[in-house]
Amino acid sequence: MKFRIVIPVLFLGILLFLFYDLGIYRKLEWFRVWFYPPQVSQTKKLDYQFYGESFSHIRYERILKRVVDKKGKVDYKKLSSLEKELDIYISELKVASLEKYSSPEKLALFINAYNSFTLKLMLEWPNARSIQEIPKIKRWEDPKWNLANNKISLYTLEHKWIRENFSETLIHFALVCASNSCPGLKNTAYTGQNLKKELEEQARLFLKDPKNIRLDLDKNILSVSEIFDWYREDFGKEEGSVMSFILKYLDDMNLREELEKRSSKIRFEYIPYDWGKNDSSL
Repeated sequence: MKFRIVIPVLFLGILLFLFYDLGIYRKLEWFRVWFYPPQVSQTKKLDYQFYGESFSHIRYERILKRVVDKKGKVDYKKLSSLEKELDIYISELKVASLEKYSSPEKLALFINAYNSFTLKLMLEWPNARSIQEIPKIKRWEDPKWNLANNKISLYTLEHKWIRENFSETLIHFALVCASNSCPGLKNTAYTGQNLKKELEEQARLFLKDPKNIRLDLDKNILSVSEIFDWYREDFGKEEGSVMSFILKYLDDMNLREELEKRSSKIRFEYIPYDWGKNDSSL
């Protein structure tokens, strides 16, 4: 009887090892559809030509300069003392006139809106040690935010307004979900006039941090942030496209040389996401 019990348990253990430890689930289309961020039908590549009017993010930038450190972490205690200023900026977003803005100006506005809404959300839940501790219905899917006279959720802003309308992979290094494994929050506002340069700099900073990328020379394993897995389709679907992106924005010349030399042998692994709060005091 014990033997009959042990065999199924052992078989189940092997299946779980193959499924999770070896990352087989990451390659299963049905799993990606159900449990990953949505795939989107992206439009043509973003035209960075700036023209027309600009939205003023001066108030927001003053806040960022006071609460964001060099690592992109946030002093939430100090931010709480500036909550009224943040509220005023968020109220200004409500009356933005999108028809006045060029594509890069709109995208800069949307990124700043997403990040400022997330800061406000974390202030509303001061005891949350992670954004994941906020109830799901109050987190990303709550249509409580008002942008350009549209009531939207953070989910809609990221996946519908941004990803569907702007085919630009660099946005994944600018949107900050208040977590340790997120890209660092820039301590200045994004601007339409300099957006491409600003986004490229964020990608380079992300790839400078060893918590986001590291290479095991003995095993030829490249461990990278789960962002590259979750949004693989945005980078070009195949892991080879992820590698091309990394090589384009990687400043570490030694690591770049090793990756180029071993490209045909490299196997990807993904670093577990740290959802802990991006609080500079922790």
